[in-house]
Amino acid sequence: MKRFSKTLGLAFLMVVLGVHMAVGQNDFETTASGLKYKFVRKAPASNPKPELSDMVTIAACYHGTDKDTIFFDSRKSPTPYIFPVLESVYKGDIYEGVRMLRVGDSVIFNLSADSLFLKSFRAKVLPPYVKSGSRVNVYVSMKKIQKKDDFQKDMQKKMEADSKKSNVARLKEDSILKIYLKEKKITKAAGPSGLIYIETVKGTGPKAEAGKSVSVHYTGTLLNGVKFDSSVDRGQPITFDLGKGMVIPGWDEGIAMMNKGGKATLIIPSKLGYGERGSGALIQPFSTLIFEVELVDVK
Repeated sequence: MKRFSKTLGLAFLMVVLGVHMAVGQNDFETTASGLKYKFVRKAPASNPKPELSDMVTIAACYHGTDKDTIFFDSRKSPTPYIFPVLESVYKGDIYEGVRMLRVGDSVIFNLSADSLFLKSFRAKVLPPYVKSGSRVNVYVSMKKIQKKDDFQKDMQKKMEADSKKSNVARLKEDSILKIYLKEKKITKAAGPSGLIYIETVKGTGPKAEAGKSVSVHYTGTLLNGVKFDSSVDRGQPITFDLGKGMVIPGWDEGIAMMNKGGKATLIIPSKLGYGERGSGALIQPFSTLIFEVELVDVK
């Protein structure tokens, strides 16, 4: 996934909850700088407000005043939306609005679409779903405010906790693999990378080499025998350029040991597969994968 700049990140945030709020133009109050706002929920005056450089966690939604189109919903995101409090780009902008909120406040801001996207978010052109000259309602709910140092300490603690969790999962993977190899009576040693390559049928055709196009039939299973994918079931081998990172590293390494017509079993540790992230619902983080592969063609 591409990284977002802070300004574009907040722009994306503003396309977040998409909850329609029927608010008339006359329902808003206006600050001295010209920012139109309406409180949906007001927190106690004793609750803190953010200062510049503070880190805030908010929920937000964006929609035009004339339609209910939902573009993005922060509540569906697995992680909270957190960003630093910024200086205003122009008087009465969204950043001023964020700075006026206390923890627990929920507010609708009514803003010029042109100013919001072209000035605050520094977009070169308006998004296709926004008309020039229109106004937009942006709903923002302030969830949490942290000083930058406190936020960084929390992030450090989280990173350390995640690291410990990853180390435990990695050790567990090694233990499960050893049990699997013992049960299957597999004695073939792993290569320097950790890949275990077991040739079952020796190929007699051209050798697979980096840069060549190869076609491979495969069936992938987990160590517990659960099948997660199979080109054989689909009746169509996968074709890719070998050695160019188009497949997981364990495939680039393993297929390069084969000749056309050959078959092999690849036992691929997670560091050569999908690592600590896993893939889809079946391949969990730190999963060793078993691939039965056949090199169908080399070009």
